[in-house]
Amino acid sequence: MKTRIVDLTKPIQYNAGDPWFMRVKIKHKAHRKSHWLIRLALRLPARLFPKNWTGWADDTIKNMGLHATTHIDAPWHYGPVVEGKPAKTIDQIPLEWCFGDGIVINCTHKEDFVTITVDDLKKDLDKNGITIQQGNIVLIRTDRDKMMGTSDFVEKGTGMSKEATEWLIDQGVKVMGIDQWGWDLPLRYMAKKAK
Repeated sequence: MKTRIVDLTKPIQYNAGDPWFMRVKIKHKAHRKSHWLIRLALRLPARLFPKNWTGWADDTIKNMGLHATTHIDAPWHYGPVVEGKPAKTIDQIPLEWCFGDGIVINCTHKEDFVTITVDDLKKDLDKNGITIQQGNIVLIRTDRDKMMGTSDFVEKGTGMSKEATEWLIDQGVKVMGIDQWGWDLPLRYMAKKAK
């Protein structure tokens, strides 16, 4: 069987429609600054540099909210303890968890603010004749990624129910993903409902 790797990453870019706390800010350092930095740090005389050499430009990501780009939440993100042991931080996630056979479950039919249920998952798997195996990576397709760069990206969407999430875990899934701002219903919607 031929393996196909699918790149699911979103570009690291400034989006005016993103909320202030997740906007990407990139600083572009001018060529002149690196010219002097290299000369001083390495103590090199000007005669060793090519004529008209201006230096190297440099870019620094000054700010990048976690949900601004493709990311993985470590178990530590959700709580300090998992199964009675310290939860894994992002640097402790085994790389093997991040590669494997992927299953896409189509939930594009779900309306904004309506949770994805176990029944939704099972229906799509049955329709496509797919059985989840231990170690599969499950990706939930909502098509809400098309709203990236707009305020709707954070404000609208569906979300996984607690029961659907636990059901995936019970099937042996360690890594799951979704193509919207977050795994749950939109945060502002849940806060309003909780109030």
